[in-house]
Amino acid sequence: MTKTGYVSYSDPRFNYAYKGFCSIVCGIVDMCVEHYVCTGDLNLQIFENQTLNLFDNISPRTDQTYDVGPWFLERFFSNKIYEGQYNAHTPANIDNLKLKNRVYTSTLKIKDQYLEVFEKKKGDLGIDENTLGVQIRGTDKKEELPEIRCESIFNLIDSVDKEKIFVATDDQYYLDQLLNRYGDRVIYDDTLHISSGSKSIHHNCSDRARINEEVLSSVYLLSECPYFLYSFSNVSLLALIMGVHNFKSIDYFDKRNNRHR
Repeated sequence: MTKTGYVSYSDPRFNYAYKGFCSIVCGIVDMCVEHYVCTGDLNLQIFENQTLNLFDNISPRTDQTYDVGPWFLERFFSNKIYEGQYNAHTPANIDNLKLKNRVYTSTLKIKDQYLEVFEKKKGDLGIDENTLGVQIRGTDKKEELPEIRCESIFNLIDSVDKEKIFVATDDQYYLDQLLNRYGDRVIYDDTLHISSGSKSIHHNCSDRARINEEVLSSVYLLSECPYFLYSFSNVSLLALIMGVHNFKSIDYFDKRNNRHR
């Protein structure tokens, strides 16, 4: 008999209160992937309110038999997890992203009312087949990873050389640098919150629901760009998962000597 389950962050070891929205969703995908690889079953019910505010859980309803979260953590801490070598701080692996995309599209779907808004933004911004998507994570990532030098960013953007550059960043500094260098080639959503200091948006906001919608909007738009350059973060990882079948090329800023695809 197939073992079915529900996905939650009920286990305190997840440190749920610290997580940003994309970390939450990517974690759900990771738990679902692990369950799928071990059981072959995709009838998973999601129990996480921030995710369900923006996504529909499209898996068939089933009688859940266990909480995937604690089981996943036990496997993680025992180094038994299937995809342990890939996370938001490592270069993307295309086969791994395709697996995650299969599980994601079988489990979650952006609610229609938000998808309509995101599609309108895509049209208004002019994102098309000649658009390069650029995601740069600043703020609190500076404490976890080496800060990305602007010169490295410019060199990689110049090597792709597309007419339009859609920029998604949480850090005003990087947006200003790109605007100064590329001018009108840069397109971005000027309705979003952005940090001008070292505090991450999701740790320094009074309206978490709005911030979550804003970051999902950025993720969706990045996933619709045919060319994608990114820094290591859960924002970029979720965009990679959602858009893996859309991209003509991807590359990352963090370690230029490890270029891929």
